[in-house]
Amino acid sequence: MFFKKKENTDVPKPDTMTELPKLELPKFQDFDMNQSEEKHEDTYSSAVHDELPELSSMPKDEPEERSYTTRSQPSYSQSDRQLFVRVEDYKDAMRKLENIKDALKKTDDILAKLEDIRAEEEAEFSAWHEDIKKIKDRVLDIDSILFEKK
Repeated sequence: MFFKKKENTDVPKPDTMTELPKLELPKFQDFDMNQSEEKHEDTYSSAVHDELPELSSMPKDEPEERSYTTRSQPSYSQSDRQLFVRVEDYKDAMRKLENIKDALKKTDDILAKLEDIRAEEEAEFSAWHEDIKKIKDRVLDIDSILFEKK
């Protein structure tokens, strides 16, 4: 590939150019540019009909309709191509998928517990607000009773 080309000395060089014998070419009919095309068609058609026998026609079969679609980009769906995976990799992937499912279930359970705790806290805060409101009302009642008697 990267070597220097060697000269081929086995092939002898031609001494002189040998002349080929002259061939006689067939002569064509004179063609007149002013002749109408119909004359030429008659000439050709008569020559063709004289030389060739007429063939019997064969029944024509209906061509099958085929629809060809061109794809600009290959489609990567699971049905179009096969995917080969080693068994160890498949088992490892399934194990990881199960771990992810377990983690998601635990997270969902924790969120449900947090919502329950938040609901309980809101209920307690509401109860405390009600208690404080009742205490304020009693203090105001007591205050109004004490200051009215003076």
